[in-house]
This record gives sequence, structure tokens and C-alpha cells, in this order.
Amino acid sequence: MTESTRIRILKKSRPVPFNLTEEYNSVTHFVIVPFSKLFNIWTGCLLVAFGYFLFIVPFQIALEYDIVEDGGTPHLVVDILFDVMFLVDIYLRSKLAFVMNENGEAEIQVDTDQI
Repeated sequence: MTESTRIRILKKSRPVPFNLTEEYNSVTHFVIVPFSKLFNIWTGCLLVAFGYFLFIVPFQIALEYDIVEDGGTPHLVVDILFDVMFLVDIYLRSKLAFVMNENGEAEIQVDTDQI
């Protein structure tokens, strides 16, 4: 096996960072590529938070359930945690490498200035 073949094998065997995909396996700044592991896990967490707010909060409003007076500290902690998750999502969406080009086609940009 030649040296160049061994280098190519080593480059292919390096693990891809959590925020990237096989096709985009290296960038200079923190950028989240759509359909990466981090993006999929984060979207799943947001789906859980959305489901919580979709079902639990209307029941709290309809039944006039006061979290603070009824000693519902776990509910208060979960509410605050999910609110913070949505605020963090606003920041992370600014790091998402997805841009539409002038032809209306999806084009992935990993350059932070272009994003």
C-alpha cells in the first residue's frame, strides 16, 4: 500500500463532527448543516417542547391551574427549560447552513458570511 492510499484511507475514516454531514465534513467556523446528527436531535427536542406546549399549556389555562400556588415546581422548571430551548433555537437557526440561490433552488452555504 502506497503512502497516498494510506492517507486517503485515514482521511475517510475520520469521524464527522456532530454538526456536519459526510458531504460537508469540515468547516472553519461553527455551522450546522441540515440533516446532520445535531440538527436532527435538536429538531426532535424542539418537537417534544412544542408537543408539551400544545397539550399541557391549554389544559393549565382551561383549568386555571396556577403553577406557583399549587406547588408545581417541576412544571415551572419544565416551562422555563422549554422556553430557553426556543430562545437558543433562534440563535442556532442563524448558524444553519441553508440558503436559497437566485434560481430558487436550495444551495448549502457553509461560509458564515454568506449565511
